[in-house]
Amino acid sequence: MHIQRNIPNVVTLMNLLSGILAILFILRDELVLGSLCITIALVLDFLDGFLARLLHAQSPIGEQLDSLSDLVSFGIAPGYILWSLMRSTYLQEGVSISDLLPYAAFLVPVFSALRLAKFTIDTSQKYTFHGLPTPASAIFIGAIPLLLVSENTPPLLQQIFSSPIALLITAVVISFLMVAPVDMLSLKFKDFSWKSNWSRYLLLLLAVLLVILLGFASFPVIILCYVLLSVIFLPQRRESPKAGQ
Repeated sequence: MHIQRNIPNVVTLMNLLSGILAILFILRDELVLGSLCITIALVLDFLDGFLARLLHAQSPIGEQLDSLSDLVSFGIAPGYILWSLMRSTYLQEGVSISDLLPYAAFLVPVFSALRLAKFTIDTSQKYTFHGLPTPASAIFIGAIPLLLVSENTPPLLQQIFSSPIALLITAVVISFLMVAPVDMLSLKFKDFSWKSNWSRYLLLLLAVLLVILLGFASFPVIILCYVLLSVIFLPQRRESPKAGQ
């Protein structure tokens, strides 16, 4: 029984290992392998939560391990991807301030840490999230190296994400969205009825169609659709004066 209760924690630690390997590959300029490791971490992050609920093995240490692993895999690793891409594009552009601007990419892990800390202590984030979840930001950023090397990516999209200005904007906007007072859809289902979950089903349907049509290039578009659907269809909470105290 003791072993069974630790199975989700083992999966969480595998998520952490995937994030560490992602950083290692990124520092070697193997960004595609880094992105693939982030993708593996995303699968493991879903799996550890599923197993914890299935085995009734939720625990305080599991929550802490999950946050620490997510910070590495979905905060630090994507930050390094943006840093590497911005460093190379600014050097290619020959911009004099190129030695400093790529470090704006590390806003992503900083705000990821803040996002995860708020999530850990906020018990209301079960069926909705407050701010962009770190896995969603990791999907957006982790897809960039994949779409840049894919032959099926529209040239306009490749041109956008090869721009140092676009990468800088990405770092700032993603960081802001993670801590913004905006409710976001959670894919956790209370039940499977259409009435309660139609927005979730719509998002999943859009995601499948976009993947079929655009391949890797669909991932940033899916996250944009996710944010838009959340803003349009979820009633946004209003913070009380005492919130956060």
